Amino acid sequence: MPRSLILALTYLVLFSSVSSAQVVGDPLDQKVTAAFKARCAVCHDDRGVKAAQELGYILDLVRFSDPDAGYFDKDDPQQSYLREIIGTEAEPGSMPMRRWTGQEWNGPLTAEERADILSWIDRGGPSEEYRRQATELAQRERREDIPNVWIPERIAADLNTLRDEHLRNARYLTLTNLHNEDSVTNDELEFYRQATVKLLNSISRSSQVLGLDQSDAVNRLYAIDKERTIFRLDLRDLGWTEAEWERILTYYPYGLTHRNGATRSIETITSSRYPYMRADWFVFATSQPPLYHDLVGIPKQLHDLESRLGLDRLSQIRDRKVHRAGLPADSNVSRNNRLLERLSFPGGYYHISYDFARNDKRANFFENPLGPVGAFETEFAFQHDGGEIVYRLPNGFQAYVLVKADGERLSIAPSAIVDDDSMPGGTIINGISCLSCHYDGMKPENPEKIANLDRVLDLTNDNTRRFRPAERDLIKDLYPARDVFARLLAQDRASFRLSLAAAGITRTGAAEPVRALFDHFVANVSLESEAGEFGLPPEEFSKLLEREGETRELGRRFSYAGVQRQLEMAEYGRIAELTGLGEPRRYTELGVPYFGVDPETAPAPGPSTEPSTGPTLLVAPPPSQRTDHVDLLDADNLNGPLRVTVSSGDERNHFIEGEVIPIVLKANQDCFVTVLGIDHKGDVTLLAPNKFHPELKLRAGRSLHIPTPEMGFELFAEPPHGTTQVRVIATLRPLIIQGADRKSLTQSADSLVSLGNTQALRTKAIGVRQRTAQVAPPPTPVVSSRPLDPSDIELSRQYAPHEWATARFTFTTHPKP
Repeated sequence: MPRSLILALTYLVLFSSVSSAQVVGDPLDQKVTAAFKARCAVCHDDRGVKAAQELGYILDLVRFSDPDAGYFDKDDPQQSYLREIIGTEAEPGSMPMRRWTGQEWNGPLTAEERADILSWIDRGGPSEEYRRQATELAQRERREDIPNVWIPERIAADLNTLRDEHLRNARYLTLTNLHNEDSVTNDELEFYRQATVKLLNSISRSSQVLGLDQSDAVNRLYAIDKERTIFRLDLRDLGWTEAEWERILTYYPYGLTHRNGATRSIETITSSRYPYMRADWFVFATSQPPLYHDLVGIPKQLHDLESRLGLDRLSQIRDRKVHRAGLPADSNVSRNNRLLERLSFPGGYYHISYDFARNDKRANFFENPLGPVGAFETEFAFQHDGGEIVYRLPNGFQAYVLVKADGERLSIAPSAIVDDDSMPGGTIINGISCLSCHYDGMKPENPEKIANLDRVLDLTNDNTRRFRPAERDLIKDLYPARDVFARLLAQDRASFRLSLAAAGITRTGAAEPVRALFDHFVANVSLESEAGEFGLPPEEFSKLLEREGETRELGRRFSYAGVQRQLEMAEYGRIAELTGLGEPRRYTELGVPYFGVDPETAPAPGPSTEPSTGPTLLVAPPPSQRTDHVDLLDADNLNGPLRVTVSSGDERNHFIEGEVIPIVLKANQDCFVTVLGIDHKGDVTLLAPNKFHPELKLRAGRSLHIPTPEMGFELFAEPPHGTTQVRVIATLRPLIIQGADRKSLTQSADSLVSLGNTQALRTKAIGVRQRTAQVAPPPTPVVSSRPLDPSDIELSRQYAPHEWATARFTFTTHPKP
């Protein structure tokens, strides 16, 4: 998967407000748009700040020609910066660049293209016709919001038209939330429809292509609404049973029950716990392990996969029925030499790459071209360190696998061998990274790259000193002429393209729809986006958030810089509950590589053996009550290698005065734990460690239930009642809080310690008391008379990112009836 194309395909050659498919302007506008698209858009795309020079709107001619963009001088076009950087025929300028962060240019501007751009600058930029069309398009693309509560109603109406097995196997994917986002253009929305159907085909077990609703495929998605935002699919068209859908549903964080009863109705009709999901989350969750491996059916060992496919790779190599090509070091995605090998199996083509962590000794396949070890009895067998597999699915789409040298399956490729710098940390994630790289099928598709693919045959055929005649003949059989390998790649690519076309997926250069929808989902969630997810205008949604102290602060974060998606998923159900927009449903958190979890080393996902916390709400103190050092109170670290969870021990989040509030803590590494109570007013109390238990430790993988018999304390519900958050901070070294160290806690007469408050007020709703055998409740705990100043408690300074993690649990207490 070449890195230069991984970058290019991860973004759409679409743009923020104007679509070139609909805004064409006059002939000169059209020529300039074509030149920008051919020569410039590969780097200057819609990635925002990640685009070259942060210029992600070059195809929006109105915005690009605005003087504020810095490329166009309206008063004196001759002085425009754009003229300088494209230069003249005699003295070409600096653009287009030959290469940028792995991106390779599409060739220089032709004389005609440069002349068109210069003429366009001289005449003042976009024509009036272009500007008029852009204004009309912007007005047309203002769509009417579809409230969330309407979705189950429309699904119920559609289900009433079905019978028997069609009814039982009906499930739905929705793009309604994206329809409600005004910043999502109609073209982008159509692209996201294509993303949905492409992903479904990429995890399908059926031999039939599943088409978009307007395609010619026999089996298709069916749009049940005129806006084409709710799509019905038949599980049988994917070769799935109800179990596959229910497994995915286990991890769905956006399920809500509405008071109109439609949700319960459609659950009863379909016998599903929840028969519809958001398409953007569905694509995010199923395009990466563990669900990608499970749904495609990729076993843990490569040998088992090849056996299922009816493929004996080593036998084919020995029988000289393979075709190979060697790529030199730094083949974009691979840091070292890479060897490509194509085989056939009863279902079609099978490609494997042999990747190396070094280029010398047994890793040098120019000196040792007759591997892998075990294929031949020879001293010239290369020894690889890993590999990537692409094979044809029964429906003509492709599946992807990452493996170690011994064939053990990987979810994340070793960064020392291959990387994808469009992903966090440069990580190649099986599924999504491969889908986006192979947007057009097998690679490389560039004729120049194919011509320069392989030098193994050239460099070994005349090496009579090292290789005997029989060995040179074997090398010649394994490494065919470059045009032969190029024809095989073209043949496999054509097969893939036919399946894309049958599904109704149009090709748009290097733009790849699944990655586009994936990237849109993982971006920080703005107020507009979150409002669209509930089907409300941003102004109305903002008012609902302002009504509750517990959602007010989060609303401000939505408006300011957006909320990180992982946190938003955890908060979604609680937001719905507090704003009255729906009742949240329980789900199990899905650990995925994008959020820093390696499913191959983490515990196998599935219904939790412990009570699930469900969604919780971030509660942060109002700015007026915060100290200058807020890291201890509201900083989050959810994506590092250290992971901690907190939940209620009895699956509740409502407690009556005097009741014990059981807490369950669990971490994936040995660590120390600090537990805080924070209410919506910003009052903060150190709950643990405390005088009864001055140090709290977790053992990796073991659940700690508070209270334990030996702890000597318990958490309980007390007035003043209300909603409070338990905030857990896990650290690899003890967290030092001045005045709340082991000695101070043990010797203190107070059972609670107040942190960062202007007055000695304890957090509402929760208290700490000594455990006794008496039936009568112990005395009310005493809070420290002087709050501690958390000035030395800045987590990001005390600990490296891998040394701390956080988790939250929110609950409400009530007086005795």
